[in-house]
Amino acid sequence: MPVTGLSVPDTPLTIRDRSQLIGGPAAQGRLGDVLLSNDKIRVIIQKPTKNAGIGSFGGTIIDAYHAGGGEGDQWGELFPMVNVEWTINYYDYAVVSDGTDGSPQILRAQGIIDTYDYLDLDWIADAASAVLNQQVSFADRFDDRRDPFQVNEELRDLPAEVVTEYRLDPGKNYVQIDTTFTNPSDHPISFPVGDFLAGSGALNLLIPGIGFAPEPTQQLGNQTPAVIYTAFDDGDVSYGYFFDPENFDAKTTSLSYSGLTGVLLGEEFLKILPIGSNTVPEIHFALEPESQKTITRYFVVGDGSAGSVLDAGLQILNALTADVSGEVRDAAGNPAAGAVVAVKKPGGGTVVTYRSDAAGQFRGRLPTGEESTGQMFGEGRYEVWVEKKGFHANGTARAGNCEPAQIDLSAGAPAFVTCTLGQSGKIQIGGVVDAETGLNIPARLTIVGEDPSPETKGAGTFSDTNVFKKPFGIVDSLLINAMGGIGLSTENSFDLEPVTYLFVFSHGPEYSIVERAVTVAEGGTVA
Repeated sequence: MPVTGLSVPDTPLTIRDRSQLIGGPAAQGRLGDVLLSNDKIRVIIQKPTKNAGIGSFGGTIIDAYHAGGGEGDQWGELFPMVNVEWTINYYDYAVVSDGTDGSPQILRAQGIIDTYDYLDLDWIADAASAVLNQQVSFADRFDDRRDPFQVNEELRDLPAEVVTEYRLDPGKNYVQIDTTFTNPSDHPISFPVGDFLAGSGALNLLIPGIGFAPEPTQQLGNQTPAVIYTAFDDGDVSYGYFFDPENFDAKTTSLSYSGLTGVLLGEEFLKILPIGSNTVPEIHFALEPESQKTITRYFVVGDGSAGSVLDAGLQILNALTADVSGEVRDAAGNPAAGAVVAVKKPGGGTVVTYRSDAAGQFRGRLPTGEESTGQMFGEGRYEVWVEKKGFHANGTARAGNCEPAQIDLSAGAPAFVTCTLGQSGKIQIGGVVDAETGLNIPARLTIVGEDPSPETKGAGTFSDTNVFKKPFGIVDSLLINAMGGIGLSTENSFDLEPVTYLFVFSHGPEYSIVERAVTVAEGGTVA
C-alpha cells in the first residue's frame, strides 16, 4: 500500500510502502520514515515528529536489522544528549546522496536544541548521591526548568540550530553519525554532549572492559569505550555504539538505568555532577569563538554476537588488533555449539564474548594495546572464560576451563584457545498431561537444586545478570508448551549439571503442583 499525503519531506529514501518496513519485536518504523539500506543492513530513521517511544522527537535511529528481508528488529532508539537534560528536535531533513552509482546514502537532518522531557534527569544526582553516600551537585546550567539557554550568560549565545548527517556506505554494516554544533559568538561556549541509547529488545547490555549490566559505581568510575548490545541465546542481531576518541580530550563515561544508557562523550559523570552541593562542574567539550565542531559516532549492526560488533568497531577506529580463535569441546571431546566464550581484562570485566558455532569454533579480533584507541578496550593481555548452561567443571564455579586461560596479544601474534566443558547430563521432556483429560497442556517447570554458578561481583561475565537473575536455589525456570517443547520451540531436551534436583511443575491456581525428584548422572539422559 503506497503512502500518500506525506506531512514530512518526501525524499528518494522515504518509505512509501509497508513492504519496506523492517518489522520485528521492537519495530517502530512507519510510512514516511527514511530507510537507509545496502547489501549488509537496513536502518530506519524516524521522520520529524513527536516520538512515541522513549525519545522526545523524531529524526533518530529507531529500527535496524540485516539486509535481505526478515522481521527481527530488536532496537529501541539512539538519540542525542545535549547539556544533560536536553536533546535535538529535528524538524526537517533532506537526502544529500541517495546511494546510486555506488555512492553512500546520506541523510541530513536539521534540528534545534530542545528539552528531553521523557525523563527528568535531575534524578541522576539523587541516584549518584545515594550510591556514593555524599551530596552530588546538579548545576542550574543543566536544569531545563531554569531555561539555561536563555539565562546562562555563556549558553545563551549558543544557536539552537544543529545539523546531523547519517551516512551508510556500500558494503558496510554501520551508520556513521556526524552532528555539528556552531558558535558564532566571540567567546568559547562549553556544554556536555553525548547520546541516549535504548536497546529495548531481547538484548544484553555490555560495556567493554566493565562487563554486562555493571553496577552504577563501576560504570560511573570507569571509562566507557563503547556500548554493545548482544542477543539473547540464538538471536541473530546485535548492536554497537562507537565514537571517535580523537574528538574528545578526556575519557568517556556512561550510566545505565531502567533500560536507558546515557553516554557523556569526553566527560566524567562525577565531574559533570561533582561531589559537593556548590561545586562547579568540569566540562571539557567546548566550541571556540566563531567556529564549528562535529562529533562522530557509529551505529553497528551485528549478527547477534558481541564479537561481530566489536570487530566492526575496532576496524572503524583503526585500532591495532590481533586474531584470537579457538574451539569449545565437551568432556568427551565433541564440538560444543552455542557455548559463550568471554574475554576479560585481567582481574577486570568482560571486553567481548563469542558464541561457538556448530563446529564448536569461534573467532574474532582484539586490541594489541599498542596505541591509545585500542587501549580503551584492552592492553593486549586477556583472560578467557567459557560458559554453557547445564555444564559444570568439578572443583570450580564454572562450566569449563580454557587453555591457555590467559593470552598475550601485545606483540601482534594470533592466539588459539581450547575450552573444555565439564560434566553434564541431559533431560528429555515428554510433555505435561492433564490427569483428567489426558491431553498435553502448557506448564512451568521450576528446577530446584544447587544455586547457579556465581557471577563476578559487580557485573555479568557472560550476560546481563539483572535480566537473568534467579532466586537462591532456583537453577532454572522453563515454560513447556502444549506440544511438549520448551518455550516457543519444538526442542524438548536440555542439558543439566549432574546432581539431584526437585522438578516442580505448575499451571496456575486451577491445577495442583506436581513435584518430582530427578537425579542427573554424568553423560546420562533422564526422560
